[in-house]
Amino acid sequence: MEWNQLVEEQERLQHLLLRRDHLFQQQMYIEAQLTTLQQTLQEQRQARQKLEKVVAPSFIKRLMTSDAKLLRSEEQLATLLVKEHETEQQHEKLTNQLAHIVAEREATKNTDVLLEDSTTLVAKQRIWLMQHDPNKAKKFGALEDEAYQVIALKIEVGEAIDASYRAEEALHAVEKALDAAHGLSTWDLFGGGMFVTYLKHSKLDASKQALSEAQYALNLLHNELIDIKEMQTDAIQVSIDGFVHFADYVFDDFFSALSVHSKITNAKAQLQQVLGEVNGIQDKLIGMQEVLLTRQAKIKEARIALLR
Repeated sequence: MEWNQLVEEQERLQHLLLRRDHLFQQQMYIEAQLTTLQQTLQEQRQARQKLEKVVAPSFIKRLMTSDAKLLRSEEQLATLLVKEHETEQQHEKLTNQLAHIVAEREATKNTDVLLEDSTTLVAKQRIWLMQHDPNKAKKFGALEDEAYQVIALKIEVGEAIDASYRAEEALHAVEKALDAAHGLSTWDLFGGGMFVTYLKHSKLDASKQALSEAQYALNLLHNELIDIKEMQTDAIQVSIDGFVHFADYVFDDFFSALSVHSKITNAKAQLQQVLGEVNGIQDKLIGMQEVLLTRQAKIKEARIALLR
């Protein structure tokens, strides 16, 4: 095998090994998240079951009652059910992601042996250099160390870029659903009636589902940024303030419609802010990736030149 091919093979194997290490870190992080989610889900279920004993089982009875406390309990129960469903969805998604990570790690289990063979050949070249030109050998060792660091960071940056694109796509799906809900909300605000209210809440339900997907994608992006020192950031959060359907259906008047319309408007503004943050992170990551690719090419040329 020629020297330049040997360098390429070693870089490829180092990439696989570092990828496996990266996957292991992700696995540990996701397992911790799953433990937290499981505890949260248990607490939500206990709270929901406790509240169900208070809330009247009949929808007609709830409409007929004037008990404000019972109505508040009904709203609280609806909110708890939504949160419990979202937690269950996130738990399921993380469980599936964990299964993919474990499978990918298993596929790279023989990388150590292959890398050891490649490293042995490189070591022989370094020994030859040390015997014939110690200064070159020192430079060669420094280049090897730097190459390893560049490959490791390039993997992390690449994973983060992919996660940023997925987050951006998910946020645009939320934006589309909210735009539809906003249009219907404006119509409802000026007397659209019960049917328009129903359509509006259908779009809000779609927004919530899209929002759950977006939050999951943002969490994944945050996970990928953890290992990149230059990009460490607080978890990006976006949430639609708990849309309560009950009051908007039963009291189909201007004031309740105005409240929901205001919440949709606020959600749209918050969404644009988060999109801006994600795009800013994306631009920084792409810039880092270009710098790393350029540096990797120069290191490779320098390593090959030392053995000519």
